[in-house]
Amino acid sequence: YDGAAHGVAVSANGLLTVPMVQYRTDEAEDWVDASPVYSNVCDTQVWYRVSAPNYAPVVGSVGVRISPRPVSLTSKSETKVYDGTPLTAHEVAVGGDGFADGEGATYAFTGEQTAVGTSENTFTYALNGKTSAGNYAITTVNGTLTVTKASISGGEGGGGEPGEGDVPDGGLSKFDVTAMYDGEGHTIDTNALVAAFGTAMIGEFAVAYAADDGNGGPGVPALPWLADAPVYTNAGEYVVWYRVSNPNYNDFIHAAKLSITKRPVTVAVAGHTATYAYDTTEKSVSGYDAATEDALYDIAADTVFSGTAAASRTDAGTTAMGLTPGGFANSSANFHVTYEVTDGWLRVTPRVIGDDPSNWDIRLARNPMYDGTEQSAPITQVAFVKPDGNLDYIPYELSGNTATDSGNYIVRITGTGNYSGTVEKEWAITPRNVTLSSGGAEWVYDGEAHSQSAVSVTGDGFVAGEGASYSAFPVVRHVADAATPRPNTFEYTLNANTKAQNYVITTANGTVKMSPRAITLTAPTKEKDYDGAPLTFGAAEVTATLTSGGQGLPALPNGEAFTIGDFASITEAGRVDATFTVADGTALMADYAITTVPGTLTVRKNATEITVTAKSGSWVYDGTAHTLHEYEATNLGVLQPGDALEVTFSDESVVTTPIDGEAQNGVVDNVITSVRVIRNGKDDVTANYTLAPYNGTLTVTKRPVTLTSKSDSKVYDGEELTAHEIEVGGDGFVGEDGATYVFTGSQT
Repeated sequence: YDGAAHGVAVSANGLLTVPMVQYRTDEAEDWVDASPVYSNVCDTQVWYRVSAPNYAPVVGSVGVRISPRPVSLTSKSETKVYDGTPLTAHEVAVGGDGFADGEGATYAFTGEQTAVGTSENTFTYALNGKTSAGNYAITTVNGTLTVTKASISGGEGGGGEPGEGDVPDGGLSKFDVTAMYDGEGHTIDTNALVAAFGTAMIGEFAVAYAADDGNGGPGVPALPWLADAPVYTNAGEYVVWYRVSNPNYNDFIHAAKLSITKRPVTVAVAGHTATYAYDTTEKSVSGYDAATEDALYDIAADTVFSGTAAASRTDAGTTAMGLTPGGFANSSANFHVTYEVTDGWLRVTPRVIGDDPSNWDIRLARNPMYDGTEQSAPITQVAFVKPDGNLDYIPYELSGNTATDSGNYIVRITGTGNYSGTVEKEWAITPRNVTLSSGGAEWVYDGEAHSQSAVSVTGDGFVAGEGASYSAFPVVRHVADAATPRPNTFEYTLNANTKAQNYVITTANGTVKMSPRAITLTAPTKEKDYDGAPLTFGAAEVTATLTSGGQGLPALPNGEAFTIGDFASITEAGRVDATFTVADGTALMADYAITTVPGTLTVRKNATEITVTAKSGSWVYDGTAHTLHEYEATNLGVLQPGDALEVTFSDESVVTTPIDGEAQNGVVDNVITSVRVIRNGKDDVTANYTLAPYNGTLTVTKRPVTLTSKSDSKVYDGEELTAHEIEVGGDGFVGEDGATYVFTGSQT
């Protein structure tokens, strides 16, 4: 197969006449002049026939075979160092005889290799649209994809490590760690190590650790490799080896250093101190306190003391212990300790009066009350309690121990002889307790001013010749001044010889109250016939009386009067209460308990009768409905200005035909259904008047109509003479009303 067309051609030579060659592909087919051609793979026979004039035909066959074209498809082989990305090679080499011109295939690759290793570069192919699989013998060959292990730069022989930073001076690795002793386990910086290799490598990896073999160093790892890095606690330098493994990388082995430095600690030593007041016995002090802010350092276990911590004496003065830093030493290799020492001491001081309440028994009697004379501090005893429990009544001097007026004072007791110092004690002259009480009263309002000025003195009372005057009692004239019980407050002024500090004065107030005056205000009762004018009353018609009691007393004292207004009034017929309002005038409402009694105001309707009569009307039947909403009225002169009649007729007062009405005689009542009086076109004031409505009538009579048949004449012809026409006369028919006619007249 080569993609070209192939066939057979038969020729005849040496004939005397022109031959004719014909072909067919099957013995059952007809012969044709054209030889068949073949392009695709096939294995077949072509029949031919050669004929010529004067010659016998020659028939035969020829075999035609097109074999498949051999083609090989080989995917590319490729190799690279591991980088975490897939290795692919999307190329195919076409071998064998190759594809015929214009034919070929497309390829889909499935082979790839990411991890270290080798795999086939597998692929599939699809022939192009013009390429037939039957024309080819295709074989496929897969190339190989190979990924080799990667290396982290450096290693055991080179030393380069991944990650930021440099190897510290004197160090072994970027992952060296220097730590101060803290009682905890430490190792190299495994977190930074894992992070650095995690960045430098692709994929998962494992880290193993080993201690150094200890032959100086670093030496070599002391195998086996362990999953956890060795941990060290005590101060010193340690080498730790690590190995990083990843199936896609060469192992990376390196050493790192851990340095644990001594922990600096300051221990504060304070010798004990003591101070005693002299009491004739020997005093002593011993011991010291040692402390540090570092909880890791055990002072008791790791500090050795080689000095003396004690002092004693009897006499007043001071003795030191003699503590120094040289008396203390540290025994732990994990700490560097500095001792800061404060020496201890013992001090004996002179006895001071009142230094400790338990050492003294100082007594005062009860404080005196002010009585107008000079008085003294009531001291009864000043004694020192000796160690054996006995009392030593000491000599002393006093100051600040006399006074006259009430107040708090300080008496100063100063020791003499074998004692020193001064103690202060409080004493006082207490004030006299005095209660000043005002009296109480109640009044009913009478227009006058009232007050209660009596005051009683109780308690310890004033000292003879001393006292006070009283004023500013409340004045009650109106109920508002004391509607509820009000404290009868007052002011007092001490006499010139009376000092406020000598008294504790309490005031107690009685109460004063004023009650309202009970009165009744009564309105009049009035009535009249309606005349359009309002019926009302005035203030002069309202009477005031005491509600109860007080016969012979005026209801309103001192000529007082209220402001009375808003008098009820009525203009239209009807009845209302004769109400009114009361407001403050010269009389204040708050001073009175007022009961109001209204009268009544009555306006009767006007008795003059106004007659209202509906007009009557009559019509000849015309086919329309007739109404007549008109009336006549009498006595309209009694209506007030602005008042007017409003007359309403029944909707059934309508007449249309001569047979309307109850009697079917064309007569219907013109009925007035209501009569009202309306003021100014809006207000119904009918109740003010006497109204009498009367009905009229509405009548429709029959319409006169004449019907005249037509007259006619003709010469005798043997036929009937008729004239079928009617002339309508009189008032004629209304609208669509009319008649049909039947003629009986004829003349032959």
